[in-house]
Amino acid sequence: MSLISGWRAVPPGSAARLEGAAWVDRHLQIVRLLADGELWSGEDIAARLCISRAAVWKAVRKASEILQLEIDAV
Repeated sequence: MSLISGWRAVPPGSAARLEGAAWVDRHLQIVRLLADGELWSGEDIAARLCISRAAVWKAVRKASEILQLEIDAV
């Protein structure tokens, strides 16, 4: 599945699939940030992605479960 940002026409009833794609995209954005090996604060990630720190925490936890990643919190 390709995740391309932008506008496109979608058939009726596919809104849930688009929301799912956005959800996956946010998780991948966070994983990409964390993959640089640097320490990132939840506040820094939240500011970078324009989401709340709570959303960052939930996304990191969910991404680590789904992708079976070990993410250290300090």
